[in-house]
Amino acid sequence: MTLTGWTANDSRMSTVSFGDIGLTLDGTEEYKTILTFFVPSEDPYFRPNMVITRDQLRRPETLESFVNRQKQLISRSPGFGKFKIVEELPLKVGNLSGFKMVYSLTPLPPAQPPQRAAAGQAPPTSATPPPTKEMKPIRQMQIFFIQGPLAYSITASASEESFPQYSPHFERIVQSFKVTS
Repeated sequence: MTLTGWTANDSRMSTVSFGDIGLTLDGTEEYKTILTFFVPSEDPYFRPNMVITRDQLRRPETLESFVNRQKQLISRSPGFGKFKIVEELPLKVGNLSGFKMVYSLTPLPPAQPPQRAAAGQAPPTSATPPPTKEMKPIRQMQIFFIQGPLAYSITASASEESFPQYSPHFERIVQSFKVTS
């Protein structure tokens, strides 16, 4: 993957190349997601994945305040009910000091369309629960790093059940993380 034309001062990207594809940005876009990839899996519920993002820090903002802001955003994310932190600790990768947070999210069932009464039946009441699909918890590990005016986040996700299987793979990838510019 080649990223050219970007400087930390103006946070603009002009050219992004990855393998056999590329594109040019004119600088008006807010380019946050750097990379998303999926891990091969037999999990029928949720395909394990990793997403790396980059955000401009608010001034003044520390790693601690950035992490706290992310916790607030996650806890208020639409589509998720329960948010439970499982692990939090400082982390060092190469020359970068960071923070690791592992948590579980329980997705909310999708909104159901209004129910209509079948011919000859009483209409459903508010006491009639809508049909629901079982939603299984997701476990995520987020690693946060700050370099200069930018914060980098690595988010690894898998179903709660399969996360222990993929966690060593996710950890190896995190340990290889570098900011090269």
